[in-house]
Amino acid sequence: MRSRTRSRQEGTLFPGSPATDKNYLGSEAKPLPIGPGYTATAEILTDKKTVLAYLMKPILKARDAALRNAEPAFGLARDDPT
Repeated sequence: MRSRTRSRQEGTLFPGSPATDKNYLGSEAKPLPIGPGYTATAEILTDKKTVLAYLMKPILKARDAALRNAEPAFGLARDDPT
């Protein structure tokens, strides 16, 4: 993997070489040609999780652990046969 570079204005940058499936936009009947030097915007998808999922993960993990270790209701000990 290539190394990343850091820029104060742009954040972390990773070099890449985007490619398209065809050299035009639109339909074959009315193509809009694209070529080198044209400006484009690309999104790199790394995962299907949302930001909220990342933020909630530690909270949900703590909740699940608390529920597994919780004492039974009404102050009864787990070893108490009554």
